[in-house]
Amino acid sequence: MVSLARNHVESYADLFTVAIGVSYILSSVPKSLPHRLSAKLSQQLAAIDYTHQNALRISSEIRRALKGPANDVRIGLQRNVEKLQTKKEQTSKFRAEAEVARKYFGNLVRSSNDLRQTVQRVDLEAAPPAAIAGPTH
Repeated sequence: MVSLARNHVESYADLFTVAIGVSYILSSVPKSLPHRLSAKLSQQLAAIDYTHQNALRISSEIRRALKGPANDVRIGLQRNVEKLQTKKEQTSKFRAEAEVARKYFGNLVRSSNDLRQTVQRVDLEAAPPAAIAGPTH
């Protein structure tokens, strides 16, 4: 048990030593680099930042340039939808009127057929019935 505790203490000590060494190296790098190398790194970082800023500027300009045509397309589509809606309403109204007219003319045809059949049943050449003809003197 004691050896197990000693191993843990030694591993923590090793870890602590490595952490102190890494922190010392990181803190001493800016002081130990030659001036030329630090200037070169600074220029590279500035170039990376310039590239990033330029990409942001270009994407912003493209968004602004495409905003107009995209808006025109959206407005055109909205107008087309409104036209189609109006046409649909007109077609529905015409369809309802046509249905009313079909019923009216269907009833008119049926009524005229009934009248035609009644007229055809009348025998004009036959003698009138006695009750309708009245008294003969």
